[in-house]
Amino acid sequence: MRLLALAAIGLLLGSLAACSRSGSPGAASGGGADGSALTPGRTVTLIGTLRGGMAGIGGEHTGWQLERDSGGPIMVDMSAINADLHPKMDGAEVSITGPIEMKKWVERGEALVLVAKSVTVR
Repeated sequence: MRLLALAAIGLLLGSLAACSRSGSPGAASGGGADGSALTPGRTVTLIGTLRGGMAGIGGEHTGWQLERDSGGPIMVDMSAINADLHPKMDGAEVSITGPIEMKKWVERGEALVLVAKSVTVR
């Protein structure tokens, strides 16, 4: 019975790991406001609802995600933005400008991240 329970846990963990690689929010595709592709090295301005308190398997998340109307969600690195302003931005519709980077995570693999250089609440 114990062996069966351990096998079930192993299958569950394996499934979660596979899902986190294939459907991770950070692996968003789509374009910027100007229709350009989200490619590493490009600076873009994206509009959407900013959500804080996000988490990933093994803590592999920036903690922030921009939920866009088109193009899907993308992780946001908010470390360059004054932390005192973060609570006011959580849940707000914002415009974020910054470069797109490819972040390599141990469990998740590669994921796109928007590195916020400026954030404007709309």
